[in-house]
Amino acid sequence: MPNSLFRLSILEIPTVLRDTLAGGAESVQRVAAKMRSRDLRQIVVTGGGTSYHAALAACGHARMLAATNGPLVWTVPVGDFLASPPPLGPRDCVVAISASGETRDIQAAKHLAGDALYIGLTNEPNSTLARIADATLLTFAGEIRCLVHTKTFCASAFSLHRLWMELFGGDAARLGESPVLAEAMLANADAPARALARDLANTRDAYFFGGGAAWAVALEGALKFKEACGLHAEGSETREIDLGISTLVNENTVVAGIDPAGDSPLVAYTLSLCRELGAPVHRFDASLLPQPYPSEFAGILYAIPLYLACLYLAELRGTDVDHPAWTERYYQIART
Repeated sequence: MPNSLFRLSILEIPTVLRDTLAGGAESVQRVAAKMRSRDLRQIVVTGGGTSYHAALAACGHARMLAATNGPLVWTVPVGDFLASPPPLGPRDCVVAISASGETRDIQAAKHLAGDALYIGLTNEPNSTLARIADATLLTFAGEIRCLVHTKTFCASAFSLHRLWMELFGGDAARLGESPVLAEAMLANADAPARALARDLANTRDAYFFGGGAAWAVALEGALKFKEACGLHAEGSETREIDLGISTLVNENTVVAGIDPAGDSPLVAYTLSLCRELGAPVHRFDASLLPQPYPSEFAGILYAIPLYLACLYLAELRGTDVDHPAWTERYYQIART
């Protein structure tokens, strides 16, 4: 699949980040102004699948930046939002993420938001979400041609980080380095990603783990291997794999740790434990980048190695990622 849409969507990530950086400034400023006008009590960020993972990847950063008397920022899967809606009022905000803007559950969440400010984060300015939202935060990922999303995860996380900095302050210059560093990640992670794919080709189960934003990367990577390759994969917070999932690790599993800081003793211990249990282990860390990059931004760049490994595993297995067998079912369940 040398020219698959899935491959192209991964290779386009630096361009998408660059375009979102250039084109998204106006929408970020407009949304932040609306949010500030409400003297917000809480910001609830919701989405499903990849969109939820993007929310998780970025919202820890918001909690780091917000003042002690600032709004509470938290994430919830959209299904849980619908099942048990939080109490919302005019001093609250819901940020609803859907790359297509046509996700059925995200639209349903609008009716439960009540008087809360409803912000849409989408790649489609003419979508239903953009129409029903009080304001829209746009990504610039271009045409979404592959149902197994990659570039929209990175763009959504990037846009959320940018919004938090507009609201709470922060070193925006470091965020602006992301497009160039994404190019470096694509180049430097290629060989490690191929090595992971080779091990996964001979395994039954895969476990990915990380902490903070890297936890979201682990969840997102696991989802992509399930969607694109039909591989049983799980994403876990680092301490949770130590406490629970490690009981399932053996020579028939592969384990990968995401360590953006590059020096986590807990990641090193966990990989050592899994190696002792017989599993091939892999580590994706700061050595993949030519310069330091804030670990709270990990969702923007550290999904790239897992996306590449997913691509190479699909190629080894001869899987048609561009036309997954579950496409029709997805549209029946998820889209309007």
